[in-house]
Amino acid sequence: MDHLCVFGASRGTGKEVVRLARKAGLSITAAVRNPDSMREQDGVRVAVSDVYDKASIVRALQGSDAVVSTVGPVRRQRSTNIYSVGVLNIARQMEMLGPKRLIVVDSIGVDPNFDLPWHYRLAMKTIAKRLYGFAFEDGARMEGLLQSTKLNWTAVRVPWLLNRPPRGFRNSIHRRLHHGPKLGRSDLAAYLLSILDDQRTYRTWTEVAW
Repeated sequence: MDHLCVFGASRGTGKEVVRLARKAGLSITAAVRNPDSMREQDGVRVAVSDVYDKASIVRALQGSDAVVSTVGPVRRQRSTNIYSVGVLNIARQMEMLGPKRLIVVDSIGVDPNFDLPWHYRLAMKTIAKRLYGFAFEDGARMEGLLQSTKLNWTAVRVPWLLNRPPRGFRNSIHRRLHHGPKLGRSDLAAYLLSILDDQRTYRTWTEVAW
């Protein structure tokens, strides 16, 4: 993969993906909604794009070999279709333009039988599901819809994300990972880049956590 397009590049995990990809020598398009949220720099082209605007997605995808999407609902939302509509918009435009590799960040909450220690599992089912269940449901819809595409997609299911220094990660492919409830965004970004060419992760879901 020579040129990577990152949606959600101006904050959180997306920003870390851009930083690490640039360090690895990849050419990058940073797809952002706000043109003031990121500046052009060596190896990074900034494209103003919204996952609900197909024309802007096409502009962002120009020249890309692979796509990483870290977009998700913002706080205080009560409903979302950013996964099942927004990310699928990216996928459909990729099918038209040619790039085949798509990696999307999802939540372990899409699986009702996620494997956490019992006390975290209880909190996840009673608190997190009540607050973010709408996002879990939309993420599950997205994973189902991605199966209808011809892309080499991977849905990366993650726990609670934190801004922490890298410390390594554990991961699994198409099987539940017994783990704690947290992961640093820098470690998630490193994992996303590590599977760009990993054919074992094509057209399936993975989990990653500390």
